[in-house]
Amino acid sequence: MMRLTNVLISALALGLCLSAPVAQSNNKSLSAASGSTITGRVVARGKALEGAVITVWQGYDEPTPSTTAAKGRTDADGNYELTNVSPGNYYISATAAGFVTGKENKFPANLRLLIIVGCNAIDPINFELLPEGVIKGAVTDAAGKPVARAPITVFPESLPADVGPRRYARDLSTDDQGTYKVSGIPAGRYRIAAGYQPVAYATLSGRVGYRRVFYSDANDEASAKVIEISEGSEVTNVNINLGHPVKTFSVSARIVDSQNGKPVEDIDYGLDVFSNGKRIGGAHPRGRSNSRGEITIDNVPPGEYSIRVPGGSGLWPAGEIPPAPNIFGESKRFEVADKDVSEIEIRVVRAATVSGFVVIEGSVGMDILAKVPQMHIVALVMPKPGGANPIMRTNIKPDGSFVFRGLLPGKLQFNFDAPSVGGRMPLRLVRTERDGVRLDSDPEIVAGDQITGLRVVLGYANSSIHGIVKLDNGPLPPGVVGRAVVLQYGKLVDSASLDPHGEFRFQHLSAGGYTLAVFAHGANSPEWKAEQQLTIPDDKVSEVTMLLESTPSRPRPPSPRPLVPR
Repeated sequence: MMRLTNVLISALALGLCLSAPVAQSNNKSLSAASGSTITGRVVARGKALEGAVITVWQGYDEPTPSTTAAKGRTDADGNYELTNVSPGNYYISATAAGFVTGKENKFPANLRLLIIVGCNAIDPINFELLPEGVIKGAVTDAAGKPVARAPITVFPESLPADVGPRRYARDLSTDDQGTYKVSGIPAGRYRIAAGYQPVAYATLSGRVGYRRVFYSDANDEASAKVIEISEGSEVTNVNINLGHPVKTFSVSARIVDSQNGKPVEDIDYGLDVFSNGKRIGGAHPRGRSNSRGEITIDNVPPGEYSIRVPGGSGLWPAGEIPPAPNIFGESKRFEVADKDVSEIEIRVVRAATVSGFVVIEGSVGMDILAKVPQMHIVALVMPKPGGANPIMRTNIKPDGSFVFRGLLPGKLQFNFDAPSVGGRMPLRLVRTERDGVRLDSDPEIVAGDQITGLRVVLGYANSSIHGIVKLDNGPLPPGVVGRAVVLQYGKLVDSASLDPHGEFRFQHLSAGGYTLAVFAHGANSPEWKAEQQLTIPDDKVSEVTMLLESTPSRPRPPSPRPLVPR
């Protein structure tokens, strides 16, 4: 998934003209009867580009069949037309083999936001693509022999450190002859590396472990040679020698119960890897503790580590929970240098268990109720500074009950994961209650907690807000950009960018009371803010006008999370 950190996406907004009766109609009818047509042209170096793929999708990750709203290709003149696109917030892109936008490393400039809303003309959306750049090379070992399936990493000089790899840099490795090719690169400056980071990823899975080496013959990015790529250029012979594989050692440890000192048997474990005191990765070695609580981890390369129990991390599969016993723990950090390491101890304590029921408010159809067993509740415990907790997901049983085991200390947050087959299910998590009382803040989980009586309330979410923003003395001046946010019970529900006409749209909201706020600023950096309370009904588009004072206020409010089109 692409990471969105401290960015504000400028909107490219389009309009859809609705009559008043249609605007007040049921959303299902609105979606079916008022699709928009999007047109435009794609060129490359001033010439029409035939066969370019135009994709309109929802969600900030790469488009998938379930998130794609419209797709088409350009004709011989470079023109395209996409029809019957429903109102909403989308991204739109043009792609073609051998071409790039040139903005792949300039996030979020490479994202083109499309908002279909309001009663404004839909202007053509045109694209200009550029010939791609290519880097080729070979990877060898200390004897000069090719290294097959060695991972290749690309480091664009202009890409922020906290943004994930671009599409052209994903899942790269050498072929059976030890050669590689990186295509789809925009003009810029790059560094290339081969090998594993951390190298334990390779050795613990039985592969030969080569430490990561940069071109040419550098151990870190700062010392690596920079490769200049111009528009449409190809750079070859970017060859890297990985040297000798790393030596590996064994680590022996014992898992014991912190309360009674007895060994804990038949439990899995994980190995966390550190560099300069910072966690850089983790692995899940195969194996479980024996009857004496003992474990042995083979093929461990030199480095700094800790062992955690249980070993599972990330998103647990649907319905799966950490294996009994319901415990957790972590060893002190230790160093593997040039020999085997033993006498490591992992003291474990009881983890928390949380159970409750999911209920759906409002009038919903039997088709939605029938899908309850397909739905999931996601639990995320926000750990204390320096901690790391897995995200867990569990099925909702036919009677609406759920249970989470293996929760670590921290603040508990819930989310709702609905099946996406047949389109987005019109449900949204509204609130969480305990013993009939709404929780206005995330509950704190401590070791060994047995929390019951939780009630996760879902609301039927088939309502929308269509808003327009104006100054109190007239329309917004040209060049104003801004965003609208919806809050409920003091928590952010959704956000949306304003189009150039000052319009915005929220979809998939539950009926009820909300706080709607708008922030906007012009070219000369004035700031406007407006806020109002509103109550929206079921299955309706609520029309809202937000008036901003013509005399702007300061200072500029902090930005909420970036827009995630829905």
